[in-house]
Amino acid sequence: MRKNHEIELKIEDMDFPSKGFGYYDGKKIYVKNTLPGQRVRAWITKIKKEYAEARLLEVVENSALESSSFCKHFGKCGGCTYQTLPYEKQLEIKSMLVKKLFEQSGIRDFEFLGIEGSPEPFSYRNKMEYSFGDEEKGGEMTLGMHKKGRLYDIVTVENCGIVHQDFNEILKNTLTYFQERKIPYYHTK
Repeated sequence: MRKNHEIELKIEDMDFPSKGFGYYDGKKIYVKNTLPGQRVRAWITKIKKEYAEARLLEVVENSALESSSFCKHFGKCGGCTYQTLPYEKQLEIKSMLVKKLFEQSGIRDFEFLGIEGSPEPFSYRNKMEYSFGDEEKGGEMTLGMHKKGRLYDIVTVENCGIVHQDFNEILKNTLTYFQERKIPYYHTK
């Protein structure tokens, strides 16, 4: 295995924050935004003595835990990781990750009360940070979330299912306002 090399591996488990891991040639490989049970194609970005890190290229095979997403932007948008999991499974994973953090920190004598779920698994988010940009270099102006795994590409998420419908209306109207007036977005480069 070497840096800048493509591999395929099965994700075995997870560590905080949203880093799935599997093994390739006996070495632990971390791949962000993956779930246990997925088979993925990944690009090796960093090699350390004990582990390596890779960037997710494609989910080749979904986990048996997953079902279809309720959002048309899922997979493109980088805003949600666990959306294809039933909500109870999401809470289990988050609980497991928090317990692992306590163990790794040497915190022992405590009563773990678990993760308290939201009373509403949809339209619950009360804060969003949208960015102006383009989905493809030189393309039409967009307003929304960064594409999954991308720094500059923006996907308009006009029907996001995790925010209140008011957010979707504000996003749509703001984008229309700037597009109609041909006001360009700020290029960070």
